[in-house]
Amino acid sequence: EISLGLVGSEMCIRDSTAGLNLTGIVTAAGLTSAEDVVDHFLARLMTVPAKPAQREVLIEVLRAEMGTDSIDDALTYLEDPLRMLVFRIMSLPEYQLG
Repeated sequence: EISLGLVGSEMCIRDSTAGLNLTGIVTAAGLTSAEDVVDHFLARLMTVPAKPAQREVLIEVLRAEMGTDSIDDALTYLEDPLRMLVFRIMSLPEYQLG
């Protein structure tokens, strides 16, 4: 059965990044807030800078996905919000230019 929409996107992310431990990357870097995490992954993944408005949207979406701004508070379920963040960054036109 084929899943469509967001559920399908989440499944795609899980399949394509199964070898990555994004939570481990975040904790190893000592990141403590959604803003820190977004800035970290933008720096790691982008060769062309994201627009400030795009950055702000990514921060707000990550906060909403986590239900908090605190990485420590979200550690037990952080992997899925991080995978959604990476998916969103990779969907940006600026990412495609890199």
